[in-house]
Amino acid sequence: MVQVKKDSSSQDALMSNALGVSGLIFFVISAAAPLMALMGTLTFSMGLGNGVGTPGIYLLALVLWVLFAAGYTSMSRFVRNTGAFYAYVSKGLGRIAGISTSLLAIVSYMALLFALYGLTSNAFDSLFQGVGLDLPWWIYGMIACVIIGLLGYRRVDVGAKLLGVCMILEIAILLVLAVMALINHTPEGFTAVPFTPSQIFSGSPGIAIMYCMGAFIGFEATVIYGEEAKNPNRTIPIATYAAVIILGLLYAFVSYSIIVGWGAQGVMNKINAILTQGLDPVSLFTDLANRDLGIWSVWVIRSLFVTSAFAGLLAYHNVISRYLFSISRSGILPPALSKLHKEYRSPHIAGLLLSITSFIFIILTIVAGWDPFLQTFAYLSAMASLGLLGLYTIVGLAIIAFFIRTRADQRLWHSKIAPWLSFIGLLAATLITVYNFPSLVGTSNSNVPLLMEFILVLVAVIGVAIGIWLKLYRPDVYMQTGESIEESEKCKQDAEAEILATSVTRHSEA
Repeated sequence: MVQVKKDSSSQDALMSNALGVSGLIFFVISAAAPLMALMGTLTFSMGLGNGVGTPGIYLLALVLWVLFAAGYTSMSRFVRNTGAFYAYVSKGLGRIAGISTSLLAIVSYMALLFALYGLTSNAFDSLFQGVGLDLPWWIYGMIACVIIGLLGYRRVDVGAKLLGVCMILEIAILLVLAVMALINHTPEGFTAVPFTPSQIFSGSPGIAIMYCMGAFIGFEATVIYGEEAKNPNRTIPIATYAAVIILGLLYAFVSYSIIVGWGAQGVMNKINAILTQGLDPVSLFTDLANRDLGIWSVWVIRSLFVTSAFAGLLAYHNVISRYLFSISRSGILPPALSKLHKEYRSPHIAGLLLSITSFIFIILTIVAGWDPFLQTFAYLSAMASLGLLGLYTIVGLAIIAFFIRTRADQRLWHSKIAPWLSFIGLLAATLITVYNFPSLVGTSNSNVPLLMEFILVLVAVIGVAIGIWLKLYRPDVYMQTGESIEESEKCKQDAEAEILATSVTRHSEA
């Protein structure tokens, strides 16, 4: 029998060679949403954490994520699956752990997606109220849901182009604001205090670490797009390192510039006023922009804050739909989710289900009376941060186990030193986040953070139970878990060959 290898035109495969280095960078940095990450969390990181030592924490986080990227991208050379996290854990720690990870990843990413719908709705509402348009916040959320669904339905590179424009604009305005803050600095002048160990670890550094680590979430998506990347063995490492370094340096530079612009004492006075008087956290940036650039810049920043949140929505919609596609392709979820659009080769059924789920969630928040920012965004982004940090830690351990067992990569730094250092650092960051989780959630109701932690643990346990059931009763599906697309295809071809051989033997005997 002649075996036919599926090429890029196969209707069972995502569109290959659709994304280059720049497209991948656009997707992952847009997922991190740097403008939103800085403007939404810097006030809390400095006010509740370690004060003006936050820029130093960003640099420490950058080092840790670079260490993680070394093993993460190295393993991408041997495991190519759009399920990324779950495929890595399946290969490193076993299929049962991989199945559990797959469910935990979906729940964590969906929590982040729903949180961003709350943030985007609130951002649109605040922006348009400024021009006299007063509509219920949920209308903006529903409109965003429809637009995101349509963009996710199309070819993956269509979304990449839009995200690229949004990313360039938001980084540009941050850099302009940072440079002007340095030029128009206060009499306190420049200072090296934010990068001194005594300041970095002063106050409550655990809270600062929690916020700063979370600001990088999204860069791991380079591997998720591995099946659609051009020359993935080269493109994925370059895009991953580039995204991490750009984010880390941008966060450190902008946060330091904000400190210089306000002055070390002035910035803390401003933050304390925001926290005690209930002022808009974004005013830490917009008031400085108004002083140094003029009122026009305030409108630009607020508008780009909206597009930043919207870009994050599109990025995570694409990430989750590909997770659903990958897990469905393995047979764990219903097979309909693994269907691809004939023309766009996008996981359109998975994307449609995700859009419907998001729409239903918005309706539920309306019924519950949740505030889109103080509850929807605050609660669910905290839950997502804890879940994803836990996932990073598990993946870090899986990378170590994979290279110990397979010896696939003999490079000492990429397969041993960097993975071990990153695993230790990520484990510490996860434990710090668990300890400070109520502060991250931002509610006086202690039952809310406990419920979120319970949900994450319950999802992981359910995943283990499903994995055991599949191993006992659906071994064919179990064996497909986490396979690279080439391996999965080979398993199917071997199975077809075995069935054909058995059929021929029986026919001959007859």
